[in-house]
Amino acid sequence: MNKVITDLRFVSYDEKYPTLCMGNLKFVAIFSDGSEKEYNWKHAIRSGGGLDSHYESYEGDWEVHLPLYTDKDYSEFTPMVMYYLEKLVNENIPRGCCGGCS
Repeated sequence: MNKVITDLRFVSYDEKYPTLCMGNLKFVAIFSDGSEKEYNWKHAIRSGGGLDSHYESYEGDWEVHLPLYTDKDYSEFTPMVMYYLEKLVNENIPRGCCGGCS
């Protein structure tokens, strides 16, 4: 049986405009048995911003997804844990246009 994540702690995010979505998201997961594990996910967040029909940029909440191109098992990241991780990211990383589309 997989360990259950009971809490998350933000550590850092290391990127800025114009490649804001391309950084390393570091956070700690705290498990039900009291153990902790630090994660370093590259390219795991996506800006909710973009360009409108007049090519003006707008900001939106961050979206978090599991790291791409990996064979690791992330089954402990249930939809509820991902919801709280996304909430944590939005509380700690300023919203902005990532820069790729502007």
